[in-house]
Order: sequence, then structure tokens, then C-alpha cells
Amino acid sequence: SLGLNTVRFYFHWGYHSPAEDSFISDGSRDIEELLNLCEELQLFVIAAPGPYICAETQGGGFPTWLLAKRNVRIRHLKTHFLKKFDAKLAEYQKIYYRNILAILTKHERTTNPTGCVILMQIENELLHKVPGITFADDEEMRSLASCARDSGSTVPFFHNDDMPHGSWATGKKNHYLRNCWLPSTPQYRTDMYGVDLYFVFAPRDDRADRSSVSVGPFQVGGCAAFLEFFCIGGLGIGGDDLDCIHCLYKSTSAVGERTAPPPNGWNTKSLAGYIDTLEKKLDAIGGAAEGAPVVCAETQVGWINQWARKRDYDDLYDYFGDSFSATLHSSLAAQGLAVINYYTAYGGTNYGASGDSEVYTSYDYSAYIREFGKVSERGRRLRLKALFQRSFAKYGIAESVVDSSLISCSLPNMLLKVRRAARGDGGDSKKPRFIFLRNFASTEKAEKSRLTLAYNDVAFPCELAFKDSLILPANVQLTDGLTMHLSTIPVATRGVVAGAELWVLSLSDHPFGRVLFRVGGDLTSVQVQWTTIDGSLNGSTKVSSSDKNAGESQWKAPLEELSQAELEGGENGSLPVDVSASTEANIGKCVSLAFHGPCATTLLDQNGAVLMRMLAISEQDSKTFTALLDSSSDSYTPSANVGFACAWGAEEICIFPSGQVSVEAGRDDRTVYYVGSSTSPPSPSFVPVASVVQDVL
Repeated sequence: SLGLNTVRFYFHWGYHSPAEDSFISDGSRDIEELLNLCEELQLFVIAAPGPYICAETQGGGFPTWLLAKRNVRIRHLKTHFLKKFDAKLAEYQKIYYRNILAILTKHERTTNPTGCVILMQIENELLHKVPGITFADDEEMRSLASCARDSGSTVPFFHNDDMPHGSWATGKKNHYLRNCWLPSTPQYRTDMYGVDLYFVFAPRDDRADRSSVSVGPFQVGGCAAFLEFFCIGGLGIGGDDLDCIHCLYKSTSAVGERTAPPPNGWNTKSLAGYIDTLEKKLDAIGGAAEGAPVVCAETQVGWINQWARKRDYDDLYDYFGDSFSATLHSSLAAQGLAVINYYTAYGGTNYGASGDSEVYTSYDYSAYIREFGKVSERGRRLRLKALFQRSFAKYGIAESVVDSSLISCSLPNMLLKVRRAARGDGGDSKKPRFIFLRNFASTEKAEKSRLTLAYNDVAFPCELAFKDSLILPANVQLTDGLTMHLSTIPVATRGVVAGAELWVLSLSDHPFGRVLFRVGGDLTSVQVQWTTIDGSLNGSTKVSSSDKNAGESQWKAPLEELSQAELEGGENGSLPVDVSASTEANIGKCVSLAFHGPCATTLLDQNGAVLMRMLAISEQDSKTFTALLDSSSDSYTPSANVGFACAWGAEEICIFPSGQVSVEAGRDDRTVYYVGSSTSPPSPSFVPVASVVQDVL
């Protein structure tokens, strides 16, 4: 599931009702079986029954027999922008809702402890308003929501605004254009506010692209409008049918030349301008956008490809690049958002006439899982961000607030935001911090930018590639005597194994960064036992306050003056881990670790008790890394006998809730590594590799 714990399903009215007075839910249309499978896999579900679901599917989801009824007005516009409620359409919609809700409500988490459905999306991009103008008729949403409640649904409702305008968010009285001559009435308000986030689009080539011109939004004085304002109807303006046919084939003519957008060419200003003020915009909207978790209903993954575009989906994938989604996820988390749905994880294929005529048979979308079934690098990088955010849920990352105190960076424009966790013992100073870094400042020519990051005047090195991002934890208390002060090495995830914390770190080819612990209480020394991942080397290092130089500061330095030798980290570069003790002015006794290669480490106190474990894997191995999170995360219903488990080493690995490991067929010379807290080791269902190593720690 790419580290994600929820899936959103569109339910196509026309697919389930191919003929009037029919509703089919068996065979390939079996909704019950689909939801049972989600419960077996412990995946939450956001149900989106429409009735309108998507522009790129046949009829937007409406049945063709309904579209053929000339006396039914579907999404009727009384005039430009202003919509009118159609009672006949509402009656047909209610019949469909009653049929599908009879199935969905049985699986709702609010009434079924093992159910998977946690949210319901009512309609789809039914634009309600932009500042100053109300478009939609309130009866449309109210009719659908009332029918869903009357059909027994008890989960929270939301609607996906096409832009952050506040549609259906506040329930305030209507003082806008359409009803300025009528008495003000309260508008329908959803339980949660949802919004779509699309803001990056591959450039057109007007010389070669022969598809019709798209109708799109433009800005006038800060409020969005559409070309329909100028009475330009339809989805196409211009274009030439003959050129459309010609450009489906490669030739030497200008018409037939293939013109791909530039690789990794998306504009950083588009992301920053749209996302970096989102928290402020949502608070300004108020209502459900301020007082409840916001649902990022459709967060951009890639884009569609229309007929006659002089590019293919591989070109679109290259345009967005490998790091787009991971960086977008970090940017959204920096805005305090935690309900993030990505559109689309798998686009697949439009069989028959299931797709709208705007697109063609392939709906690859340059998604995380490509049309041919392989997980993309973009999906693998997102998985690490998702696992991090979910595994740190126990520390309140989702309820965090902005707090940049005591944090500084040698390249300030790379420090996106710092958030203080909502949970934690003691006052605010004792609560964990999450530091969000993003490199939109350097150039593509620089492979990675190096910087130093300081927390409470203790400075550590860090590196970050162009258009990449990091979420770094700080001030995390692990035991009474051990607190992780700062890690500038990326943390992939965390869990509990054999009663102690396990943190998984992702090391670059030339590891750059450190992990610093504050030592206090009765803890007088720390022993670090280590072993390389393949078990060829192992050793142990013990540090204490009585060591030479342990009473001196090692990391108190101006950010721009930290020496390169210190950045590279220590004298024992031939060993996989370097350990040192120091005393820092503002935080006291410390132990720091620098990793020079993949290894498993265990930290023990002076009595031999385990304090925590760290598993450092290579950046290459992190691409295949996956994990089953334990009950300290936001997992579905973790099995008590399985707990945390992780594995890496093969292209496709799946750890099921039962603890069973499945490895995809492929190369037979790879070793799969597995770490878990189950009482009995899992039995791989199919392992076409050299071996499964289970004793890494």
C-alpha cells in the first residue's frame, strides 16, 4: 500500500446501473467483496459514490440511460455559473444512493468495529463559491447528504472543493451574488472540508500539439473564474481533426514530431505558491476548514494525457520526476495536513467505452503504480514519507503547531517550517519537534546542497538534493535518561521491537549527518553494539562522561564555521558507526553517532538493558523498504502477535497483517532482510531469492 493506510474508491453509477431499474453488485462489480478485502488487508476506505465522480470517465459517472432523458437536467446551469436544482434528477440520485449505501453502511467504522469505511465524499467538485460569488444550488448537496443519512450512514461527510475556496465549509448565511435579492439562508455545511490540489501542468507545444484547447481557470483580481464567463462553451476550442490524426504517428514533419516536456521540469514556484500558504488560507475560510481535519481529497500525482498531445505518459512521468510526491507530502505535512489522498495511485486502462473521449485507452497518469503494474520510483520515495508520518503519530505530529524557536539553519531559505508536537510529557519545551527542510534554492547542477542545522545551539551537518525534502525529528524522549536531540540523517520509520524503540535510518552513498542523544537521569554510560547488515563485521563501543574530551563541547560552532572534517564525521570512518561523548552548553551530556555504512546498532545502559535500536540501511535498499506498523502508530487494528515488522531487499515485498511475507518473483540472487517483533518468524508465501535473513538485529 506504499506506506499508506487508506484507499479512496470512486463508485461509478453507470457501471453498477447499466440499465434503468437495475443495480448490479456481483462479479466484477462486487462492492461487498471489495470492502471485505480492504478489511482483511486492514486498509481504511474513503467512499466516493458520486453521483458525479470524474471528468475522465464515461458520462462523469452518470448512466448513459439517464443522460438520454431529455426531461432530466444533470448539473443544470440556469445561466453561466448559476446552478438550478432539478427535482427529477434528485429522485434518480436517491434511488442510486439507497442501493449503494445499503452496502457501504454495513462496513462503516462508526458502527462496525472491524469496518473499513471511515469517510464519505458527497458529489465531486461541485463548485459552491469563490469569494464574492455563489454558484451552486444548496438543495443539490443537501438532498444528497440527507439521503445518505436517511440510508443509515454515520461516518463524517466531506466534499472536494476544486480549489481552496471554502465550498460547503462554513454553513454561513448566503450573502453572495445569486441570492442577493432573496432572504439570506444558511448554506449546507459538510462535517469536514475537502479540497483538491492540482497546480503543476506540463507545458504545451503550440507548434506540435494539435489537441483542442483546454478550458481552464484564470485569475482576475484574486478570484477564479472560467472562460464560460465569456459565453465560450464546451471543452474544445479550435483544433484540427486531420492534424489530430496525423500527430498520432511519428514523422519528420513538424506535425509528427514528438515534443516531450523537460525532465523534472516542474516549476518550484508553482508548488510553493500554492501549498506554502495553505494553512493560513484554510484558517481564513473557517468552519469545517478550521475546526476539523482537512481532507486533501485529490493531491496531484501526475496528469492525464489527451488525444493528439505530442508526448506520452513516460514523458509526463519524467516531467514530474522521482521526488515530486515526496516533496509535496513534506510540504503538506509542514502545513499541518494529515489526511492526504493521492490522485491517482493507479490509473490503469480504460477498457471499452469506460473512459471519456477526452482521454484514450491508457490512463497511466504517470502514477505510483504504472499501467503495466510496476511501482515507480516516485511511489517508493513517497512510501518513506508516509511511513515516517504514520509511525510518529504517537508523538502528535498530526496535531502539531508551528514553533520555530531554538531552530536555525545555515541556509535559511531551505528551512520550510518547524512544528511542535501536540503530545508529550511536561511543557512545550519537552515536546518533540519536526523540522521540515526543502531545497528549492539550489540549482539542478548541484547534486546535493550541504548545510548545517542547529537545535538549541548544537549544530549538525545535513545534505539535500534539489527539489528534495526532509522531515527530521528532534527532542524525542525515548527513555527516562535518553532523549534524541536531533537527527540530520533521514528517518524512514520507527516501531517497537522486543520492548524497545527501533528507528530505521536511510543512508546516502556517502553518509553525511549525525544523530545526537541527550543523556540524563541515572544513565552514566552508553554501550553501542553494532553489526553490519550481512553479519560479516561486528563490534562494540562504550562511552561515558569520564572519557577524554567527554566534558568538552564538540558541536558548539557558528553554522557557517563547522569544519568539513566534522561534517564528514569522526576518525573511525573504516567502521560502520562512530560514537563520541560530549558536553554541550545548553543541553548537558550527549552521545552522538555518525554512520559510515549500513549496520544494525543497539544502545545499552551501564546495566546492559536495551535503550533503543537503530537500523541504518543504504539509500538503495530504502527504495525496496516496507514496514508493518505497530499499535503505537495509526494502524488499522494491529495484531498483537505480530507488532512491528519491516523488510527490504527485493523489488516487491508485502508484509500482510498476519505477518506473512510475500516476495515478488524476479531475480534469484537477492537476499531479503526481515526484522520483526512477532513471537514466531513469518513464513514467506513465496521467496524467489537466495534467502530470507531474520536475525539482522
